[in-house]
Amino acid sequence: MASLIKSYDKQITPEVSKALRGIDFQATFDHVKLWFDALIESCPYEPDTIALYFGMYDAAPDDDIPYEYTQLYLDGSSKYSENDEGEWAGYCSWTEESDYRYPNVPAMQEIGKLCSSISNACNFSFSQAFAACLIIELVPTIVRTLDFQRHARYPITLGHDSGDLYLLGYLTPDGLDKPQIPYSFFYRK
Repeated sequence: MASLIKSYDKQITPEVSKALRGIDFQATFDHVKLWFDALIESCPYEPDTIALYFGMYDAAPDDDIPYEYTQLYLDGSSKYSENDEGEWAGYCSWTEESDYRYPNVPAMQEIGKLCSSISNACNFSFSQAFAACLIIELVPTIVRTLDFQRHARYPITLGHDSGDLYLLGYLTPDGLDKPQIPYSFFYRK
């Protein structure tokens, strides 16, 4: 996060920088882990799920939260291809009807609030980096829930509904295999 903050050093005030550094990652991770456990308990994977997609969407400002922020959700797909530029993610439907599909992640709202005065690109970059870190920490929990008798590995991706989809790596019984996160993933262009 420090390197990402530094890449915005001319736009971020010291107060915003301090606030971003002060976001409680462990509390957020604990919250996301509880959400994931509840999701799996209420809505087990579809038998034909072969890939996991952590999606990100922009929540529009409203009366309760007067700024745009990025929020996270999880879904699975019965299709996957590294070569179709994420079109396979359109086949995600496992959690579509679940009450647990969308976790309320206050840290993502806080990032949106802090970055709202800077730019959408700033919000997107910080939200995406923060979400990737959460997902990577969640890997051991996710692995325990997958059926490796059915599939030897499961691609795990992160992407914005209106943008690029990134392959974080492949989930195997041993964890995350062949991490695919390019260094530039965490930096604005």
